[in-house]
Amino acid sequence: MHFTKPSILALSLLTSASAAQESPLEQAKVQAQFWFDKLSSYIPSPNKPHTPAAAAAKAGGKTLNVLTLSDWEQTIRSSVTPQTATPVECLWIMDVPAPGKPVDIRIKALNSTTTTVKTFTDLYASKDWKSKPVYEGYFHPFDGVLAQSGLAVPLGYIFWVFAVVPSWMFMLGISFLSRTIM
Repeated sequence: MHFTKPSILALSLLTSASAAQESPLEQAKVQAQFWFDKLSSYIPSPNKPHTPAAAAAKAGGKTLNVLTLSDWEQTIRSSVTPQTATPVECLWIMDVPAPGKPVDIRIKALNSTTTTVKTFTDLYASKDWKSKPVYEGYFHPFDGVLAQSGLAVPLGYIFWVFAVVPSWMFMLGISFLSRTIM
């Protein structure tokens, strides 16, 4: 089949004209993306970098400490000095004593669907959490076996991977692996 020069030019003009016109589906996609971006801008993102000055301005001049993986323990223990005689309540569930002494942590189960701010204020006012037994398990963030041996963070990442990756993906990986062995 032989194409002439005018037919090739006409074909290129038709394709460029059709590319310039957006289909209704493309318009709907652009509009949906606009609304999605607008809604997601209202949700705070932990991956967004926050400057200390912006955080302090938002807190109204109060001290605001952001817990990170590298400084969470120092941030929690910063309110306690070696001369402190009594433990300091921290996050309502921890009694943080002077450095070198064990940290008392108590666990209070909360329902994620019905917990409100009032639940926390009532919990703090009634001191109901103080009647719970002190947690002394492997996963204690300060005094647990995993924290003292440095395995808490790597194990946490392993648990995170198992929680995030869908089960079918593990099954697919095992299937691929077993087929390469056979």
